[in-house]
Amino acid sequence: MLETFLSRFLELIRKTFALPVGFKINYRSLKFDRDIEKIFIREYYDSLLIHVRFSIIISIFFYAIFGVLDWFLIPELVKTFIYIRFLFVIPAAIIILLLSYLNFFQKIYQSLLSLLIFIAGFGIILMIYFSGDYTNSLVQAYYYTGLLLVFIFGYSFLKLRFWWASLASWMIVISARTKTPLFLNFFHFSHFHCRLIA
Repeated sequence: MLETFLSRFLELIRKTFALPVGFKINYRSLKFDRDIEKIFIREYYDSLLIHVRFSIIISIFFYAIFGVLDWFLIPELVKTFIYIRFLFVIPAAIIILLLSYLNFFQKIYQSLLSLLIFIAGFGIILMIYFSGDYTNSLVQAYYYTGLLLVFIFGYSFLKLRFWWASLASWMIVISARTKTPLFLNFFHFSHFHCRLIA
């Protein structure tokens, strides 16, 4: 009985995730055949562009609004954190937003958006790093959740393709590990691994 159930279950999985007739996919690169991939990329970009611009605007708003926490959690470093937010991360987002109106953006948008994800995550890592000398700082206890929001933004909201989102996210994880060794642990970054699997 268990074998019958398992065989039916596996058959259902195969049917559910089967590609339409004539479609082939390379499971290492996660791409279709060359001709179908070109059509997919063109239509994907056309349907995504307005969403990407809106996502960048939303990300700028949230990255700026979370600056309010800086005033409450670590007033000693507010000036440094404002520099990181408003002279490093947000200008990068604005530049990429403006580049989205140029024709060549279609060729490089995945790399630029993954760079934006890395810059946003690295900005948070810098804030955590600079707060390391303040033993009473709540920054190290709470700001890691900002990294989780960056991961969600990259994998889901911004709709980066898997390999580009993974590259940006792993660069953030490696940077976090390098800058704040005690900060990176399984519990803090288990959400990143869940997003990767999803």
